[in-house]
Amino acid sequence: MLYDHQVVYQVLTGAAVVLLFSAGSAVAQPGWILSHQKISDTQGGFTGTLADSDEFGNSVAALGDLDSDGVWAT
Repeated sequence: MLYDHQVVYQVLTGAAVVLLFSAGSAVAQPGWILSHQKISDTQGGFTGTLADSDEFGNSVAALGDLDSDGVWAT
């Protein structure tokens, strides 16, 4: 199977996407994504060097509801 070089490179080095969710307001329902930022070796201000097999972001997980207000801290 043939793959585009850039796609294979990104999959192996990895990336993380940070999402900022709404807690609810007059203009945004709870849980709506207000903004996002991809972090990789080419985006998001990351200054480190990632090797082809680093799989950066592979172990990222949500924090859960840290202050018991019913809204997950992400």
